[in-house]
Amino acid sequence: MLLLKYNLYNYEIEESLLCINFKKEGTFKKINIYIMCLIGFLLLTIYIFNNKSIFLLYLIFMINFTSLFILYVPSIMRKIKSNKIISNNNNYELEINDKGINFGDNDFLSFTNTNLFESENIYTIKSNNNIFCIPKRIFKNNEIEIFKSVIKNNNIRYIKLKTKKGGIFDAENK
Repeated sequence: MLLLKYNLYNYEIEESLLCINFKKEGTFKKINIYIMCLIGFLLLTIYIFNNKSIFLLYLIFMINFTSLFILYVPSIMRKIKSNKIISNNNNYELEINDKGINFGDNDFLSFTNTNLFESENIYTIKSNNNIFCIPKRIFKNNEIEIFKSVIKNNNIRYIKLKTKKGGIFDAENK
């Protein structure tokens, strides 16, 4: 049994939200940006040869706007969500054992259909609609080994992520 009491910082919550959406933030996002750049370049080339087509300029503008939207809006939304979470209640208490997680007012969550995301600063546990962000800084001497043994004993899907500013750098299933 592991009893964890902690509070969270904005960057930890943002990192946790990034981990949850790692598929959308990683390769998928890069592919979308590359496709948008390619389409924009093709439209610009067509406009250069046929500069009477003013609607192509509007299309190029819309593609640039959409590319900026894809790049920057997710990180802005993560910041807004993390500020909202911090403003509610920033004191958390979890009890992790071999059967599941006890949290809140005697609420219990079993480890069925659960994913664990590990990044540089946090562990994020996601099960159905419940998400738990556990910072690595709160673990004492042997608590991290106890935590990892609980994860292994329950066959929880473990995904290790490497993050960078603005997105996911690499994902590794274990």
